[in-house]
Amino acid sequence: MELSKILVIEDEKVLRNNICEILELSDFLVESAANGKDGLKKIYDWQPDLILCDVMMPEMDGFEVLFNLRQSLNNHVPFIFLTARVDRDDTRKGMNLGADDYLTKPFSRVELLNAVNSRLDLRKKIGFNHTSEIGIRNILKVLSSQETNTPLNGIIGFGEYLKNHPEDIEPEAIQQMGVYIKEAGEKIYRMSKKLSLYESLVSNTINKNLFTTPEDSLSFDFNDLLEKTILKVADDFNRTWDVHLLFEKVSSTLDRYFIQFIVSEIVDNALRYSLKNHPVIVKAFMESDEMVLTITDEGYVSGDEHVQKIQTIKAFSKTNPYDENLGLGIYLSSKILEKVGGSIEFTHNFPKGLVVKIKFPNNKI
Repeated sequence: MELSKILVIEDEKVLRNNICEILELSDFLVESAANGKDGLKKIYDWQPDLILCDVMMPEMDGFEVLFNLRQSLNNHVPFIFLTARVDRDDTRKGMNLGADDYLTKPFSRVELLNAVNSRLDLRKKIGFNHTSEIGIRNILKVLSSQETNTPLNGIIGFGEYLKNHPEDIEPEAIQQMGVYIKEAGEKIYRMSKKLSLYESLVSNTINKNLFTTPEDSLSFDFNDLLEKTILKVADDFNRTWDVHLLFEKVSSTLDRYFIQFIVSEIVDNALRYSLKNHPVIVKAFMESDEMVLTITDEGYVSGDEHVQKIQTIKAFSKTNPYDENLGLGIYLSSKILEKVGGSIEFTHNFPKGLVVKIKFPNNKI
């Protein structure tokens, strides 16, 4: 039987050695690294089956390690954060980047092994070694196979607890459950809408719904639509103060639903892959009678190589089935714009970050 390989990235030497010893005694092959930079190199060289990674480290923190991992061919590898802090924003940030679980220090031997074994078992059930493209059926299998920490299970679990123990719950706890249930429900809803849109694109039934009439577009306030759409996404990330809107008067004949979808996905991406208290600048203007948006962030993209990977992302690629967003947002946005004669371009925002330029059509194709 082939042993599973686990990489431990932790700057605290005593803890790192203790974790490695526990895993080795449990019949795992173990390698370790003392900082994020060395850890990322070992990921590429050794290709582990699971990664345990500290959040706060020298050279490169855990968030940067995870971002680089999810941009690579190894992006399906289960990733568990080790952290001494239980901060809601940090937890959300890690999960948004694609983390699979969190272990809060100090943790027991049992907690460590349970987290590792559950993630490795899930990986085996899903299966990542095939070479064919993953279609909708496989993706739905991935979604339905996630037995722990999925939004649906969270909703069911909280609902069951509220039903059976209403007298034991403090008002503050009820409010926190409500926040989680709302966020989890919205995540499931967004995914269902993306899958539906993907199916429409594949079956070519989307064409008749892509445009509004020129008369209607002229009478509609697109600036108001853009502002409300962008600020809604920013509010979901609790980062409205980070978003700076620089708008001229704009209009487009593309249907409002698709404008909202594309803008939401690109702004979500900018906020998801950048740090709080760093600006995301959104400009809207007309260029040769076309509505143009540029979204500039100071996120984790560190060079042209990352930009190239973003530009060539495919829906349901065999390299990213474990990403909770499934690569669908950018893929769908690109395909919609391609159908209507628009465009989307990605360039590096030196020294770190991404600039996305979207051109919306102003004439029916």
